[in-house]
Amino acid sequence: MPEIQETLTPMLRQYLEIKQQHQDAILFFRLGDFYEMFFEDAVKASQILEITLTSRNKNAEESVPLCGVPYHSASAYIRKLIEQGCKVAICEQVEDPKLAKGIVKREVTRVVTPGLLVETESLASHEANYLAAAVQNEGKIFLSLIDISTGEVLSGEYSEEVAAIEEMGKLRVRELLILHDQEKFSFVERLKTQIPNLLLSYSFEEPATSLLQSLSISESFIASFPSITPGLQKVLLRLLDYVQKTQRSLLNHLGEIQTIKVPQFMGIDARTFRHLELIHNQRGEGSRHTLFWVLNKTQTSMGARALKRWIHYPLVEIPLLKKRQEGIQELLDKVSLLQSIQSELQPVQDIERMLGKLAVGSVNARDLYGLASSLKGADELIKRLRPQLESELLRENFVNYPDLHLLFDSILQTLRTELPHSIREGGMIAEGVHSELDELRSISRDGKSVIAAMEEEERARTKISSLKIRYNKVFGYYIEITHAHKDNVPLDYIRKQTLTNAERFITPKLKEYENKVLGAEERIKALEYEIFCEIRAACAEKIELVRQAASAIALLDVMAALASCAREYQYVRPELCEEKLLDLKEARHPVLERIPLGERFIPNDLQIDEVNGPLFLITGPNMAGKSTVMRQAALIVLMAQIGSYVPAKEARIGVVDQIFSRIGASDDLSQGQSTFMVEMLETASILRAATEKSFVVLDEIGRGTSTYDGISIAWAIAEHLAKEVKCRALFATHYHELTELAGSIPGIKNFQIAVKEWNNQILFLRKLISGGASRSYGIEVARLAGFPEALLVRAREVLKQLEDIEGKALEGLNVSKPPEPQLGLFNFPYAELLQEISQISPDQMSPLEALNFLFKLKEKYS
Repeated sequence: MPEIQETLTPMLRQYLEIKQQHQDAILFFRLGDFYEMFFEDAVKASQILEITLTSRNKNAEESVPLCGVPYHSASAYIRKLIEQGCKVAICEQVEDPKLAKGIVKREVTRVVTPGLLVETESLASHEANYLAAAVQNEGKIFLSLIDISTGEVLSGEYSEEVAAIEEMGKLRVRELLILHDQEKFSFVERLKTQIPNLLLSYSFEEPATSLLQSLSISESFIASFPSITPGLQKVLLRLLDYVQKTQRSLLNHLGEIQTIKVPQFMGIDARTFRHLELIHNQRGEGSRHTLFWVLNKTQTSMGARALKRWIHYPLVEIPLLKKRQEGIQELLDKVSLLQSIQSELQPVQDIERMLGKLAVGSVNARDLYGLASSLKGADELIKRLRPQLESELLRENFVNYPDLHLLFDSILQTLRTELPHSIREGGMIAEGVHSELDELRSISRDGKSVIAAMEEEERARTKISSLKIRYNKVFGYYIEITHAHKDNVPLDYIRKQTLTNAERFITPKLKEYENKVLGAEERIKALEYEIFCEIRAACAEKIELVRQAASAIALLDVMAALASCAREYQYVRPELCEEKLLDLKEARHPVLERIPLGERFIPNDLQIDEVNGPLFLITGPNMAGKSTVMRQAALIVLMAQIGSYVPAKEARIGVVDQIFSRIGASDDLSQGQSTFMVEMLETASILRAATEKSFVVLDEIGRGTSTYDGISIAWAIAEHLAKEVKCRALFATHYHELTELAGSIPGIKNFQIAVKEWNNQILFLRKLISGGASRSYGIEVARLAGFPEALLVRAREVLKQLEDIEGKALEGLNVSKPPEPQLGLFNFPYAELLQEISQISPDQMSPLEALNFLFKLKEKYS
């Protein structure tokens, strides 16, 4: 950054002084109707925004790079900079230029970053926008998150780096606040590679606990603050300090702190989120063809975000889940009420996001009118609903619904229906609200007729028929007379300007009227802004109550959406229990059945209980539907544990503490990890974390290495899950050799996806049946893909030879007894043998002693 030199103009010196305080941000410096950027900011911004880069003092030896954007359209430019990972510091004029003595005083009023956006046009309506803070200390990572646009606050602490990283990845954190000396910590380095375009910001000083008293924070936030651990309190204070310093605004829209890693939530790691495509699909198409896409029949943005939170954090407590089920059932039983709810929720705008704009002071008149009309519509709906609702959750939701009619009535009566975007240019306040404002408007509105009458009067007095009274911003009102009539100009006319063909004059009377009209227009704008600020302040005072209303509306929206899905898609209410079972009759895949695939979806039964299972070993060819059956089971369990009805004819589900999924092939080249290494790392993580109450879905484990290595790994994993972990698991494999496990290890059952061979072709029946497949049908699938016939013939010949060899190799393998350990490349199992050998001295032994020692070892270790 250039040094502040005396040779620079006062304005540029002021710019550089402010820039020194925000060196990591692009400074939007307000000059009149533009935000200007100078020096390196101008160069960088002009490239990103694709706007012209010019210079100040073009003819000087050291010209200053310059670019600018109109202030009224700045939000679009700011959004583009934010998308590229930039920070933007907005520097405004904080005094009236007319009253300024010297250069106008300017200050940074707000810093905009990816995690501090509140403008609805810059945010995805269905996505939360999280700013996170993390501190690694004493073997733990303390994590707090705030969505400043809605006031949502989350906190959790993690003993493993990977768990904290996965949480931030699931929630798609946009910006991370870290201690200035932790940038090189391993979890920060891993985060940079795991979350693209993550912006790192820095915290330098630890704020005192007294910070809470100095901030205007909601009562619900203050009440929940003592419930989190001291480590979380410290990291959350850092986050609040950062937000307050960058936004210079109230934080009274923050809600109750939600703890995100507690026993009441089912665990879902980031891998499972990706593999099951719960909210974002793996093809980069947003939420299309995901579970959220299927269930999202919400009518409001608030409801859509609440539904995503439910999917992120399924419940494990059956009483809470039954409350949700009963609410859905009531809405299903009252179809007309359900339809009325969804119809009347459609016009409700994003109340939560308006709270964020209120807090940072960026709300405009359109926002307030939308807030008021939304609150009024919701209030009328809820008043009608209250007497009709019977289920506990829905009744509880509206017991404390706030009475806000005085607020929204006041706003609707004060504001016009057609409103400008700007709050400084007038045109916001309705007629009859303020007597002085009405009088000033009358003066301004009647100006044209008064000027027209004055013009006729002057024409009659001067006998100049071409005399005109006109207005421009430079001279105000003036009388224009052509040179042909200059001899008839009255003596009381005062010359204002000479043109080529005419002269311009003013009169005392015209000047007096000009002052009156122009003064009225300025006073109208000032008075309207004052009234608007009063309304905005009234809304800010009720922000906690408005938040309660928004939460109640969002919950009603989600319940109605799930009821609508259950009704339209013929979902059934699952029976939930604590037993270790999963009993599904005619279960369907909730996503695939909503996609036209050109064939009828085949439902499947699945019965995992003490007799059948807990591990199903599923064999069958590619394309037969193994992954579909496993995914649909995992999705149905998750749906049940958010309280939703499920796609099946009958469903009895024992709640699970975690869902793990390992499906599909992927690599991580940025970390130097092959597809097989990623598969092994993910599987190892599952084996470490899974408990007896977990549900595990594994697909094609071991296929990334040689055949025998792959079979061996898959074999050992299946044994471990069945004998050690004892969780419910679906294990799909092409290694049909693994079907031998079912006969010797309790808890493993063979199932296959049925196929039929007909006229030398393979037909996929898509049906899960008992028993193991004896073939993988890979060559038949290759034929369907269009391989040349000669190649297929040769493949069958090779397959026959390999199967003969493999059969002999597997003969006699004892599956009921763990095999003897072999010598490994990196570990040696015979530690005792090595110890004995290390204790002898061969040089001091006779041949007979050496031979006797060798026989002793042979007898002991053979």
